[in-house]
Amino acid sequence: MKQNENKSVNQANEDKIALNPKKKMKFRNKMSFLYSKKFKYGSAATGITALFIVGIVIFNLIINVLSSKYKLSYDLTSEKFFQLTQDSIDFLSNLEKDIEIDMLNTEENFTSIQELGAHAHQANEVLKQYAKHSSHIKLNYIDVVKNPTYTNNYPKEDLHPNSIIVKSGEQYKVISPNDLFEFNSDFRHTKAIASKAEQAVTAAMLIVTLDNKTKITFLTGYGEDNDQDVSNLLENNGYKIEKINISTEEIPEDTNIVLVYGPERDYMPESLEKVEKFLSNGGQYGRNLIYAVNPKSKNLANLGGFLEKHGIKVGEGLIFETDLKKLSAERNPCLFLSDYGNSAYNLSKNIDILVCMPYSKPLEKVNDPDSNKFQVETLLQSSEKSGVFPDDASEEWKPTEDKFTGPLATSLASAFGSNEDKESKKSNIIVFGSSTAFNKNFTEKTFLNNSEFILNAFHILSGDEKPRINIEPKSLEGKELGISASSAKTIGNILYLILPSLILIIGLVIFSKRKNK
Repeated sequence: MKQNENKSVNQANEDKIALNPKKKMKFRNKMSFLYSKKFKYGSAATGITALFIVGIVIFNLIINVLSSKYKLSYDLTSEKFFQLTQDSIDFLSNLEKDIEIDMLNTEENFTSIQELGAHAHQANEVLKQYAKHSSHIKLNYIDVVKNPTYTNNYPKEDLHPNSIIVKSGEQYKVISPNDLFEFNSDFRHTKAIASKAEQAVTAAMLIVTLDNKTKITFLTGYGEDNDQDVSNLLENNGYKIEKINISTEEIPEDTNIVLVYGPERDYMPESLEKVEKFLSNGGQYGRNLIYAVNPKSKNLANLGGFLEKHGIKVGEGLIFETDLKKLSAERNPCLFLSDYGNSAYNLSKNIDILVCMPYSKPLEKVNDPDSNKFQVETLLQSSEKSGVFPDDASEEWKPTEDKFTGPLATSLASAFGSNEDKESKKSNIIVFGSSTAFNKNFTEKTFLNNSEFILNAFHILSGDEKPRINIEPKSLEGKELGISASSAKTIGNILYLILPSLILIIGLVIFSKRKNK
């Protein structure tokens, strides 16, 4: 009824207007703004602006959702601090097992660690990259203060806030906060000088996804060098490390490689008999020895005689290098880069990056009277402008041109054993002229190829097909974790020149079209 009444009232008003020409003209004048250009273009502009704002809001919401799941960010830092290296990306692309990364803290608290400043944010962004590169990775932030029972799952571990647990199935690896960075301490404070976040996490992933780990046995008992750095390098690449005292113990049967790492004292004959017995039983995978010479060692007659039987002689003195292209920044003649030999062990991704063999003993090939007892090849060598510092050199002794005897081998490999048994592989001995080359001061430098070359040797001898993970720490010294100067300049040009110019041109085109209508 009300609707009918309203219709009749409206109809009556329209009839009055129609009967009164003045009122009709006045009514049309009032409604004429609806048909004006001002209303038409003004309304259109308002509508377009509103739609544009709504579109931006929706677009940002979509980007935020997608960026949390996929890799939509771009690293503009000069050193690419916030992205993964190709080694990690390759590993993740072939990953078939599910892995969880449990950060024992909230994201907000972890990135707010005052001692680390922006570096904690860098480590956190690296963690988030893994899940973006693989659907098999899940990153969890666990507040152990609110969830104290979580640590009960790992009763043997000493867990703290900011510890990281990388786990796959029943296997797990704990990463301490100190493992994420390399620190430098002085009398006043400690600061992070390099990021090791990617190195630690990718290595942990490799370890927890391996079903079978190759065992490497370190032989001790004769004053060996500190082997912590080489142990970490091998364990981070999925090897199982065992240490025995060769003077009192036997080499385990399931060992594939034994490492003699920088002994300062000579081996007793009984110990060498154990090593010989181990190498003579080649088996399906071969038996192998890697010997890193201690630069301080002298007169190791028994060990030297054992090696010579297999084609390698360790000389006295230290190699010096005079080729300026092969010397380090310190211009120390004993701290030099070695060239690669023509060998199957040289599988470097970048042949332009060389191996530093500091304070190396000179190595020589021994002539094989039987011509088939062993085969020796050169892995690394110094330049032609090199020679040997005698152990008894006086202070007046100088490395002059008349003393050049190079090139001198700094690493040799010998293969020996019978090929009559097709089920048994040849055994191998690799000698490195200096155990110092295994130190992290050389294996963790991006401008040196020490870690990759050493890992190649272990991988080839072990017959492993698992990927080699060779990720160097990213130096933070003197670096700002912001965008590079070139990137900043490019973005500045876009924001201050290109974008305003584009808007101005579009505005002029629209103005011109409207004016001509």
